[in-house]
Amino acid sequence: MKKLLTVFIFTLCIHTTHAQHPIIQEFKRFYAEADTSCYVEKIQEGLDDYDRWYEDSIINTGVSFPFIPEYDPAHVDLHRERKVWAVAITAYDTESYSLTDDHIYDHLGIDSLYGMIVTCCNKRMRIKGRADVPEKGIYDQFDGGDPGMTARKTRKVQSRLLRNIIKEKPDVILFMTTFLPTYMYVKNDSIYVMGVDGTKHELNQYVQKCPFIECVREADRVRPTLREIRQGADPKYYRKTGRTPPELLRICQSR
Repeated sequence: MKKLLTVFIFTLCIHTTHAQHPIIQEFKRFYAEADTSCYVEKIQEGLDDYDRWYEDSIINTGVSFPFIPEYDPAHVDLHRERKVWAVAITAYDTESYSLTDDHIYDHLGIDSLYGMIVTCCNKRMRIKGRADVPEKGIYDQFDGGDPGMTARKTRKVQSRLLRNIIKEKPDVILFMTTFLPTYMYVKNDSIYVMGVDGTKHELNQYVQKCPFIECVREADRVRPTLREIRQGADPKYYRKTGRTPPELLRICQSR
């Protein structure tokens, strides 16, 4: 009897340790049911619309916007590209987040503004561009990001990161659209952040080491897009995540 009780307790501990968080199940379900053909059409429509707006409002008028990154028209056809898909995720209700009392998984969800993010790669899995973050309609070729790094170097770093994740044979690739705008992945019922050097960090442990708690607490805020700022929006205005206007929802599910 004592031996059976020991086995039961050991089994219970194993089950508890590896219990799958509900949000992990949701990410897996969302990825499995995603209609990527529908996403291609919707994302392509957004890219084409942004290209037309940029050419009409920026190139043809000669108006520039200092201190705001510029993203050149993409003129890309997603139908012809080699694509890697990632579920777009974001953080919710983090205003009072505590590094000691909270678990970041409890504050994660699908980013319904994007649904899925697509990364275009060549045959060697080197990234050509990503659609459509940091703003819907943008095909990011990394020429409007970190001024300290060239687009070529940034693409090289991002390509290495994505290849490292793919080598892990993940259940789902994720892309965080808020405070950690980077690729992540689900493996063995946990979420991991991958370093460029190949080191991996479980997300909750990674967040607990964050030196600036405000970065996490402000993660549930959606700032105005670059396009909205160019059109006169207040850069300080924001809405809460989870409150995507119905006309901006982008969810394509096959079931």
